Amino acid sequence: MTDRHATVTSAEVAALLRVSISYVYRLRATDPRFPVPTASPRRGNEFVLADVRAYVADRRNRPPSAPGRRPRTLHHLRGPRTFAERLRASVFRGDGEPEFRTQRGLARRLGLSEASFGHRMRGRTRWGDGELTVISELLRLDTSDANAASVGSVESDERVLDGDRSRASRPAGESAVVDVQAHLGGAGVA
Repeated sequence: MTDRHATVTSAEVAALLRVSISYVYRLRATDPRFPVPTASPRRGNEFVLADVRAYVADRRNRPPSAPGRRPRTLHHLRGPRTFAERLRASVFRGDGEPEFRTQRGLARRLGLSEASFGHRMRGRTRWGDGELTVISELLRLDTSDANAASVGSVESDERVLDGDRSRASRPAGESAVVDVQAHLGGAGVA
């Protein structure tokens, strides 16, 4: 069978695009460039493989602000700088295959929920040593700066080292007591 006559199902299209099947259905409904399915008596709607491959190539070559594509910043010109950018680029290149192909797959491999993985990628939560070891081994990434962007990681650590135990670096209970004492003019709390 030639490529022009080969057909694929929606699930196979999803695998080619590296998206979910529900997203394929959304593309069918919203993207006028998406290939038109052909009815198949044995498997329902199918797509001509050559048309799907042309669509995939067209999607990959879209300009940065084309519909359906996240706007690009200029970091793609200078290369990824932060750990999260390097991790995202590595997963996108397929460095984790065959174990995982997406950030969601990496999150599962690390035993993290998607929300927890997202918090780590945004620097809201620190990466665990075990997680960084797995990332380093699977993707061969330098993980030395992985926690540099974590909230309060650098600032709080520097304050404690300098002897400044300001509110940001104190335990929550201690903050409340010190704040009440300051409000009372330094008097002790009864």
